[in-house]
Amino acid sequence: AIKIAEQFALPALKSHCEGSDGAFHRALLASRSPVDGATLFVAAAGAGALSLVEALLDGRSSVDSKEEDAGAANDYFNVLTHSKESALHLAAAAQNAAMCELLLSRTGLQASGNHAKDVNGCTPYDRCGLAFSEQLRDMETRLRHSFFAFISHFKAEGALHARWLKSEVEREVGQQVFLDSDNLYRIDQITKHVRESRVMLILQTRNVLTRPYCLLELLEAIRIKKPIVAVHIVGSDCDYDFEEAEEFLEHLDTRLSPQARTMLTEHGVDMGEAAYLLSNIVPKLKSLTLDTHASRRILHASVLDIVDAIQEAKPFEVSIPFKDWMASRGSFRSKAKGSFMRWVSRNGKGIISAVASKPTPAAVAVKPTADANSPFTEALSKDQAQKPAN
Repeated sequence: AIKIAEQFALPALKSHCEGSDGAFHRALLASRSPVDGATLFVAAAGAGALSLVEALLDGRSSVDSKEEDAGAANDYFNVLTHSKESALHLAAAAQNAAMCELLLSRTGLQASGNHAKDVNGCTPYDRCGLAFSEQLRDMETRLRHSFFAFISHFKAEGALHARWLKSEVEREVGQQVFLDSDNLYRIDQITKHVRESRVMLILQTRNVLTRPYCLLELLEAIRIKKPIVAVHIVGSDCDYDFEEAEEFLEHLDTRLSPQARTMLTEHGVDMGEAAYLLSNIVPKLKSLTLDTHASRRILHASVLDIVDAIQEAKPFEVSIPFKDWMASRGSFRSKAKGSFMRWVSRNGKGIISAVASKPTPAAVAVKPTADANSPFTEALSKDQAQKPAN
């Protein structure tokens, strides 16, 4: 059927792109399979009809530029089957690399997240097997991720560390790193820039989880199933306390400041759901240590560990249902108290160690400090000296 459609549809699509009115062209776009509800675009993608899919993409772009609103083309490409499968689902299931690359580069179809799930809860990644899913993930990163990582941090505590880490990681991978204080100008741009980044990198300092912008960034990463990597900043006066942070997130809906709660709810955040998601994901993140007082060799090894963690990171899923979590909130504290896992970097080799958290002083914004003679401070001073004055 697709071969017949190609025979008749390609000339019609080509003539429309060249300016012909073509009622047949419009009928092609409006047609849907009575069996599964697939449009010609979805059916062609599933059948591997690359030339037909390209013609449909070109045709809709032409129509969009001449006649219709900016969302018309995406509306057509986002039409799903009765089973909520997109063209990308079918192309991935067929393990058609060329088709997947075309769809990822020229449409907004999602490969992961809630919006990418079919009726069985499967995303395109779930439909194609482990080996091809890795290929698809690399393809999506290459085609869609403008940034290697999105650094989320509390500026008053981690600005120096964030800027230094951005510079060092960019030097290692040759790709841009998004720093929210550099690149984020409006809160409504968070969704776009988190999606454009391969991984969310959260800098763990004392009060980072009290900042509404940082929480919004984390929640957006969780919502779209973006991998998250944590970097624990040590050697400053604003050390992150793992135990206190876990307890704080468990009761985020009551312990966050009223001003921060208001800001989050104004942006559509349900505070109970936020506490549920963050308390079940953030404490489970692999946390890599960045010690600003360390030697040049250790600092470089830490950066390499962070780069490796970003490249290997996978999204987290919450395993406990919301109702069960609400019923048991806080009950495990006495059993788990004082034993939390951190990832400690030593000469480039990761060592898992159980550590007990120290009591944390009252939350206050403390200016981060670093040894004046450390490589971190030296490198940062050179970086600042090279920046033009504002």
